[in-house]
Amino acid sequence: MTGLSRFAVENKRAIVFSALLLSMIGFYLIFQISEDVFPGATFPRIAVLVDNGFAPLKQMEMEVTKPIEEAVMGVPGVRIVRSTTSRGSAEINVDFQWDEDMFKAYQLVQAQVSGIRNQLPPEVRLEVRRFTSSTYPVSGYSLYSDRLDLVALNDLAVYTIRPQLASIPGINNIEVMGGHRREYWVNLDPSKLAAVNLDYRQVSEALGQTNAVQFVGRLNEFNKLYLNIVDNRYLTIAEVGRTVVANRNPTPIHLSDIATIEPAVEENFISCASNQHTAVLFTIIIQPGANAVAVTREVEKRLLEIRNILPPGVHMEKWYDMTDFIKQSIGSVRDSIFLGALLTVVILLLFLRRLRITLVTAAIIPIALLITFILVKLTGMNLNLMSLGGLAAAIGILVDNAIVVVENIERFLEEGHSRTEAVVQATSEIISPLMGATLTTLVVFVPLVFLSGVPGIFFRALALTLSLAIAVSMLLAMFLTPALAAVFVSTKKTKPGRVLPHIIAAQQRALQYSLKKPLPVLFFMLLLGFISVYSYLHLPSGFLPEWDESTIVLDYLSPPGSSIEGTKSMLSSIEDYVMTLPEVQTYSLRTGRSLAHPRTHASDGDFVIYLKKGHQRSSFEVMDDLREFIAKKEPRLEPELFQVLPDRLNDL
Repeated sequence: MTGLSRFAVENKRAIVFSALLLSMIGFYLIFQISEDVFPGATFPRIAVLVDNGFAPLKQMEMEVTKPIEEAVMGVPGVRIVRSTTSRGSAEINVDFQWDEDMFKAYQLVQAQVSGIRNQLPPEVRLEVRRFTSSTYPVSGYSLYSDRLDLVALNDLAVYTIRPQLASIPGINNIEVMGGHRREYWVNLDPSKLAAVNLDYRQVSEALGQTNAVQFVGRLNEFNKLYLNIVDNRYLTIAEVGRTVVANRNPTPIHLSDIATIEPAVEENFISCASNQHTAVLFTIIIQPGANAVAVTREVEKRLLEIRNILPPGVHMEKWYDMTDFIKQSIGSVRDSIFLGALLTVVILLLFLRRLRITLVTAAIIPIALLITFILVKLTGMNLNLMSLGGLAAAIGILVDNAIVVVENIERFLEEGHSRTEAVVQATSEIISPLMGATLTTLVVFVPLVFLSGVPGIFFRALALTLSLAIAVSMLLAMFLTPALAAVFVSTKKTKPGRVLPHIIAAQQRALQYSLKKPLPVLFFMLLLGFISVYSYLHLPSGFLPEWDESTIVLDYLSPPGSSIEGTKSMLSSIEDYVMTLPEVQTYSLRTGRSLAHPRTHASDGDFVIYLKKGHQRSSFEVMDDLREFIAKKEPRLEPELFQVLPDRLNDL
């Protein structure tokens, strides 16, 4: 290994320059890597969402759910098919094996559903959805007003806000919920229908065929091509009334001849509210792999511009922002990394008592981390709690590899060798055991990279980041540490410090006692082992630690058969109470749907309660308070309270 050491010393300037260049690239890439709480992943589940208006339950089961279930069961790799059907809606979940290519599976499910499309009722609307870590919203906003009705607010969200936000890079969808859409009600007169020998199906088909923009031909004239377009869309009641539904030669039958037409709003089995106002809600869903923090920042800028053009009396408020927790969590881990690195440098200085050697060792920490970020970017990972946790755990190993090299260099210097010879001999002597120790550590963590299932999603990011950082530290210890030592390490001898001799003496006394009286030592270690096993068996366990997100999800279920109005009346006292809590900043409420499911029963729904920054009581204390209040005030409701991220993982 002397050749590697001599190569590092002879090419020290090139190695240092290369390390600095890679560090600058890594520093640049830090701001290009997307940030999220959890590692990016695609879950082995595809959902087919069905909307069929107000179709009865039995009809939905036989004409919609059953054919779709039979179609998707033929897709290769399907593990199980589950469905939930209610009046006018259904959700068919297709679960696959964890090793399936989910993009290919998504295409196959789409193909199967498209293949039976003509067997389903023509009015059925279908959506095939993949489930990734970006499936659910990163932020949510509400629109409410004392001047505008829900129709106008819905139009504002759909035709003004959504197009403005959709152009932001990284946006996948802006989902609007609540509100009403304009429509016209056509009340057919049975006697007049019978008089002209028509039925309601013929009238419905005539309306469907005429309410459209149609291409009717083209004209070539004066070397120009003109396309002839006829716009038959309805804008007024009079235009609807002039629709020709049939011809009784030579007289056309207009819709107004057989029916009365009146303006109305679409009947809706979904109700939304925010801050004690009936509201229209919209949520921001980002593309897989997009930077949630960067996209939300751009959304906030765009909404600031939109607020200036909102009609008077319209209020827009944010009721959820996942990036607050992302920034707080990632910031905490970054602070831990910096603090750990700083403490490491201080301890090195206290024990080594050589400023230059300490600085050489300390320089390895940021360089190794920055180069690791290059590999993180190349492997397609994002910055999350697990990947940054891997870096935090690697700090000690990063420093340890460098310390082993510089301590050996110091030993050779103490023996009187020249700086160059000390660096070459010390490094060549330590490379083999260094590689063995590093590879032993890698062998422990590399198998975690190949875990499958949900544990694999989380531990893969930690293990891969940790393994990459360890591998980088080994290469730096072999090449960069000798190069830096050859430039900066001083040959002057230093006196041993006051702390280290005492520690060495105490260690020697303890070792001598252990060798003289091994039985008490072995008994003590065995006792510690039993205590450790007992503690392990009695420690509470869970998949995720309990952290405070400052956001609470309250899922509720009212008695079966409850109407929207009945459910809302039970919720009114809860809305009032939520707004009296000093920790609450805002909330949103959905009835007839939830944050995760676009259609549920009229008795189902959820709150998302957004707490103020710096709230005194924790989210868990607020949840206990809400449980107690609901149990006393509305015992008919069945509440479940979570924080957003555990609730989201449960849905996935």
